[in-house]
Amino acid sequence: MGEHSTKLSGLSFAPHLGFGFITDGKLLDFHSPFPHGVTRLVGGEIALDFQRLEAGLPPRPVGQLAFLYYWGHVTDHIDQSDLPFGDDPLLSLLQFSSDRESNSHYVLGEWRWPSTAPLFQNKRWTFIQPQFGLGVGGFYLSTKIQEENSGPQAVQTGGFLVTGSTQAEVVGFSRGGWKFSLEASVRMFAGQAFGMLGESVLRVGYHWR
Repeated sequence: MGEHSTKLSGLSFAPHLGFGFITDGKLLDFHSPFPHGVTRLVGGEIALDFQRLEAGLPPRPVGQLAFLYYWGHVTDHIDQSDLPFGDDPLLSLLQFSSDRESNSHYVLGEWRWPSTAPLFQNKRWTFIQPQFGLGVGGFYLSTKIQEENSGPQAVQTGGFLVTGSTQAEVVGFSRGGWKFSLEASVRMFAGQAFGMLGESVLRVGYHWR
């Protein structure tokens, strides 16, 4: 081994639970496949941890490569009262109703950097370790729309996403190479759709020496 090297040091699995929104920005397009309400997302990830070895120094974490999948679901109802016209009497001339059910799928790859040292850390416990990540991926949306006085219709779309996240390991416990941690994050989407997601994560990982 040379004076400096980077090696794979751990593997972890983590279920995700979050709430957020994704949109194309066309909020008055009632035939859009993008949902108009808050989407509940469930998913999971597989992550690989890497560390840097330097002669005479303890190993130092350099980052984490994560592969994520989310499934999202939302139902919403839209009618004339949702338009931004307040109590304008013209609303009585606009009578419409639309019920929508959207299912979405997201596949992402992300690299994460540890941004600072933990607020507190000893042999067993870690508290408040922030990190940030950047990644790319794609999404697919399928929406069923039922409008007043018309039959149901289904619309779909998909596209490319760039994602960035700010997250923190709130508390972690380690023993015998195993680590269990509770994490929270805020994720942003851009590209062919825009959005934001807040999520909680329960991680189980193993780090070998």
